[in-house]
Amino acid sequence: MASVVPVPVVTAAEDGIREFLATTCGAPSADAHISAADLISSCRDDYGRGGHNTVLFLPVATQGGCSYTVVVVVVVSSSSSRSSSTDPGASRLVLQLRSLRYAVVGAILRDAARIFPRWAPKLIRDEILALGGGYLGDGGMMIQVLEMSFVGGMKFDDVVGMVHEKMLGEVVLSKLENLLGDMASFFATAYYEGIKHEKKEEEEEEKDESDEENRRSWQKHKCTGIIGSSIPQRLQSLEQHLPSPELRHIAHISRQSYAQGTLDMLPIVLNHGDLLPCNLLVDPSTWHLTGVVDWAEAEYLPFGMTLYGIEHLLGGYMYRDMTEMSPGGEGGGGKDSASFVFYQEANMLREMFWNQLLGRVHVFRRSDMWHAMCLSRTIGILLWHGIAWDGGKRDRVVDYQRDGEEVSCLEQMLGVTSSSSSSQSSSGQAVCAVQDAFLG
Repeated sequence: MASVVPVPVVTAAEDGIREFLATTCGAPSADAHISAADLISSCRDDYGRGGHNTVLFLPVATQGGCSYTVVVVVVVSSSSSRSSSTDPGASRLVLQLRSLRYAVVGAILRDAARIFPRWAPKLIRDEILALGGGYLGDGGMMIQVLEMSFVGGMKFDDVVGMVHEKMLGEVVLSKLENLLGDMASFFATAYYEGIKHEKKEEEEEEKDESDEENRRSWQKHKCTGIIGSSIPQRLQSLEQHLPSPELRHIAHISRQSYAQGTLDMLPIVLNHGDLLPCNLLVDPSTWHLTGVVDWAEAEYLPFGMTLYGIEHLLGGYMYRDMTEMSPGGEGGGGKDSASFVFYQEANMLREMFWNQLLGRVHVFRRSDMWHAMCLSRTIGILLWHGIAWDGGKRDRVVDYQRDGEEVSCLEQMLGVTSSSSSSQSSSGQAVCAVQDAFLG
């Protein structure tokens, strides 16, 4: 699923859980120490089957800000009932601990596995665990424990870390085409699942497809997540507070088009809430997509709102004091420390992706559907890069001083320039062609 920290694994996992309980969950250090040891011991008993199996705990190398994730490797003994001719050696699964403040809706994870069986992990266990200590009442501290199937592959931002130039070589270009083709399949799968579910809902509720008010009411009923339930308010805030006139104009037009019901013709689909290179797993030799992980922020939204993820595959961050690029997942810290820059081949790669998606979903060859999808893509870019994370608050519009990298993403992915941008890339100009689909 991801790169892991080498041995000593039990000590590393226990130390990591202890730090997670203390810093993220607010547990006193003494209680965190006891709870971490108890949790590891309990897991060893559960997976070890009375000592018949050897259990290894491998913390993933890069942890999320709201969770702690461990790959559990169960080395199956020949006498264990879990061994089989197809899995005689070891099995792997993923164990994730989450603060209740950032608890994941289990139904969303199950939906992801059902809709994307080729790529999403399967949820095995979802429970709230009470750890001792009594510092949050007599029941002690409560955390969410998720057990999921292991998804093979390597994080794309680790694989693409070898790419340091704006111009891609022939081999890298071919591999990136593999990934973009798989991403077109990923988005097409989401679209057709949304259409299938929408038709089922309409049949069950005996809705007339020509009744636009019924359709719009159904869409609003489905979009009940943190983002989906507040799109108009967020767009209004972006329209007022984004740091450049060009960005504010795009937010203004987007809000108006959204209010006019432009997205109503799109199906409501499960959107991954953080579709960045760090959450895409690939075969390191071919870059074919093997998994999409970390569905914690996923929710039901109009199709296309996570198309910003494609843009992150077409470039990376260029640091001011460096000549090399880093992967397009996350930039470095500091004020204005990096700018998002597209590869020179981004135009061609983007066009290839659109052609593959339209080849799978023919309805987007219609101008009205293309218009709606472009609007959804733009709104997605505005919402994911225009609203600061701020420890999960997601209620502050980004600015140049604190969020230079996010503003850089907005400008490049929306094809605009500002007073702080020295020039507009040719790829940024190509993005404008997509913008023109709804900006006129």
